[in-house]
Order: sequence, then C-alpha cells, then structure tokens
Amino acid sequence: MVPSLLDGGTKFSRPRKKAMRRSEHSGCKLGGVLLAAATVIVLTIGTILAQSNPPGSAGSAQDEPIKRTVLFRGDLEGAPGKEIVIFVADLAPGAVGAKHYHPGPEFFYVLEGTLAHEPEGSSTHMMRTGAFGSNPNKAVHIIKNPSATERAKAIDFLVAEKGQPIVMPVD
Repeated sequence: MVPSLLDGGTKFSRPRKKAMRRSEHSGCKLGGVLLAAATVIVLTIGTILAQSNPPGSAGSAQDEPIKRTVLFRGDLEGAPGKEIVIFVADLAPGAVGAKHYHPGPEFFYVLEGTLAHEPEGSSTHMMRTGAFGSNPNKAVHIIKNPSATERAKAIDFLVAEKGQPIVMPVD
C-alpha cells in the first residue's frame, strides 16, 4: 500500500490526519464566531446611531452642539484604576467644541461627515468619514464640524482613569 502524501510530500499517519482536520475545523469555528461577534457589534452600533439621529431630528442640533453618548464603560483588565469608555460624539452642523482634554489616551474613528481636529500647538486636521485619529493622554484639543448643513459623528475609545468624566474642560 502506498502512503498518502499531503502538503508537498509530507507523510502523515491516519490519526495525525484526523487531528489536523479537527484543528482546521476548530479554527474555522473560531473564525466564524469572531466574524459573527464583529457583525453583531457593528449592527448594534449602527442601530444606536440610527436611533440617536432619526430622520428629521434637526431640533437636537440647536439644543446640543456636541452630544456624547456612552455605549460602554467598564474596567480595563490588567490595569488597576483604569477603565475603557466607548462613546459616540455627535456634532450638529457648525458645532464647535470647547477646548478640552480626556483623562487618558483617546482613539477615534469618523463614522459620518467631516471633523476639524485641532490639537493645541498643532495645525487643524480635516478628517472625513473613515478617518482615524488619536489624542495622547490629557492632550488639549478642540473639535469642530466645519459643515453648515451636515452632522458629523465619531466613535471614540478612551482608556481613562476610573470614574473620571470623559471630557475635562480647559479655560
């Protein structure tokens, strides 16, 4: 009987082949679970964003120039005294945020519209939908929506000192 060859001539016994197939199957299962989890997260965020700005809800634009909606706040494992905060910043047309900082490093992704990000001591960065940005720990900055007609939204990920407000105003 001729032994079967796999992967360019590598010879494996029958039990080894079964173990490899189980391992490949487990990897596929894990990948499928991760893909499903990512899909659920994206759909959930999309639903939250759609509910936070239903069609024809221009009234909130005058009420609150920048609305921050916390989606998640929880302990950061392995980092005592730190927490992760995920929030959506929704900027009305023409909104200009006050000079502020965050109590930890901030990472953000522009979901909709255009943001003008102005770190203190640096030039303005125009960031359109799909752009990614960050602010170092306690870096003072201003955020604006340069459009007079369109809203802008970003999802922010903040690694913060536990229990602190997500925005700290600066005079």
